[in-house]
Amino acid sequence: MAVCEVGPAGKSCDGSSGDTGCTGIINFEEIDGGAATRMTYEIKGLTPGKHGFHVHEKADFSQGCASAGPHYNPHGKTHGAPEDEERHVGDLGNLEPGADGIAKGEIIDTLIKLSGEFSIIGRSMMVHADADDLGTGDHTEPGTNGKTSKTTGNAGARIACGEIKLLQPSTTVFASAPVYVQPSSTVYTSAPVYAPTVTKYTWNGQDFPSMEAVTAAMMANPAAAAAAAEPQESPKEEAPKEDAEQPQDEQKTRAVKPVKKGCC
Repeated sequence: MAVCEVGPAGKSCDGSSGDTGCTGIINFEEIDGGAATRMTYEIKGLTPGKHGFHVHEKADFSQGCASAGPHYNPHGKTHGAPEDEERHVGDLGNLEPGADGIAKGEIIDTLIKLSGEFSIIGRSMMVHADADDLGTGDHTEPGTNGKTSKTTGNAGARIACGEIKLLQPSTTVFASAPVYVQPSSTVYTSAPVYAPTVTKYTWNGQDFPSMEAVTAAMMANPAAAAAAAEPQESPKEEAPKEDAEQPQDEQKTRAVKPVKKGCC
């Protein structure tokens, strides 16, 4: 699972200062054993009409979204639609917002990978100002917006971008073995312990039972999503402190007798 928070990165496509007001969250999850990736997105602050939506080569925002490089294209293809055989890996078509300026939906793609040689982790997502013509428009002056269809889809300025980061699930082990209590109140815990492993997802200090629950929480709180994607350092275990010396009688009371075999 991976996540990307997009925003103006402080500068417009040409490197000048400016805030486009476009922000959002994209979540990624490999499905079908890694044969495809599901992307769920919610992008806000969009103007009416379609907006190009791509994976770009780098997550370099030193000059705002302009320094993120071209579309991710490891196979040397020309630009196209997501369903075309001839397309960049990063070609994801268009987003189209509702009347509220929000585009929300899901994309399933077989070229987008979260692992392996062509992983998109560490690359960037990009939202453009104009519609992507999907490689079917004017390509008479490659490199000039409006006349470079086979390269960029003539999608125009880059209005929001962000790095794609891996989000690791955490694993918690719940011990469910019986505990034996004798009339003397001595507790015996030497019976076999069965500890089924239950996988959960931890985000923003909360535990979630599924990726769908994480996605809903991220969309409700976009400001916290990028920070939560950073790997957290596991706390170091403190060395156990030795118990204070106990009176001889109390030590005898706490002595643990072996549990009889064959129980349970």
